[in-house]
Amino acid sequence: MPGAIHKGALRNWINEWEKRSRRQYVPSFMPAFVYASLGAKEDAFRWLEKAYTEHSWCMLYLNQSLVWDPIRSDPRFAEYVRKAGLPEDHGQYLRQP
Repeated sequence: MPGAIHKGALRNWINEWEKRSRRQYVPSFMPAFVYASLGAKEDAFRWLEKAYTEHSWCMLYLNQSLVWDPIRSDPRFAEYVRKAGLPEDHGQYLRQP
């Protein structure tokens, strides 16, 4: 989980990314990652939906990336795992010793 200074930098970055997305294409997975790491669930899922719609490569790593931990317990996350065609036990790779 990011510290306070790190969170401030992430919030500044994401504000710029949101502004840029209004003028040009930006890859949706980056804001989804950042919002997830900040624990901003609604924004993370908004961008995750865009990533899914774009067939983004990041959808392939929902099971494997720890960045999704803050939103992993939300039922919507399991739905994206299912829609991406990944195993439903979305934490199986993370729990192995």
